Amino acid sequence: MAMELRFINKKTKEELIMALKNVEFRPGDVIVTKNGAFFDLIGHVAMAIDSETIVNITGPGTHPHKVSISKFIKDSKKGGWIKLYRANDYYEGANAAIWMDKTYVDSGAEYVLTENINSLDETYCSKMIFQAYHFGNGGTVWGKDEGGPKGIIFPQSVPDVLTNYGFKMDFMGYLAD
Repeated sequence: MAMELRFINKKTKEELIMALKNVEFRPGDVIVTKNGAFFDLIGHVAMAIDSETIVNITGPGTHPHKVSISKFIKDSKKGGWIKLYRANDYYEGANAAIWMDKTYVDSGAEYVLTENINSLDETYCSKMIFQAYHFGNGGTVWGKDEGGPKGIIFPQSVPDVLTNYGFKMDFMGYLAD
């Protein structure tokens, strides 16, 4: 069942956390935040693998790992916004979540901003999510000059990039404090 969030302006991080506790996350949900790398200029993105857990990689020296959605939200910096996107096709989101969990959790992959969209040993937040949707739904490895995204995928562009590659993403809500 599709769920919509209301547009909410909150004064404190605690109120934001409370608002998000009422959201029913689904496998494959994409959570984009303003907060992230490079002094919050490019943001951050993570993927829900079930209703309570995301897979996340946070920067140099880190590896993909599971964290509770509530902790992820709580750890977000005050003053940022959070957007929730959901795959229009439930099964595409679920397949992406399964692939993400099986491929990246406990994999030891290192955080590296790499343009190699196929590599699994070096990754970053946006790349993991694109790969999860692509490979988790039967996509194959691209050759050097074949079709995949070129360059670095920025967190805030993930929903558009996924949509451009055939995975329609619905904007579910925007929360700000």
